[in-house]
Amino acid sequence: MVSPTSAVTTYDVTFNITDGTNPIENAKISMGGIRTTTDSSGSAVLKSQANQTYSYVIKAEGKDDVKGKVTIAQEDKTLNIVMN
Repeated sequence: MVSPTSAVTTYDVTFNITDGTNPIENAKISMGGIRTTTDSSGSAVLKSQANQTYSYVIKAEGKDDVKGKVTIAQEDKTLNIVMN
């Protein structure tokens, strides 16, 4: 007998991007082959799988690129990132 495959559980990775004071709108975020941009509050949410490490790159006009890695356990994660 074949058991049905269970759906993959995903977790939210929330990026909050600021210049140290103000949110940065339209920052481009790339993580694990997924791309998105931040909203007017400088936030964006990407889905991820548990027990994975993802590399990310954030780009915004007039700012230095930010590169990093985030490891997702079995919970949502929030990253507060300041771009210079």
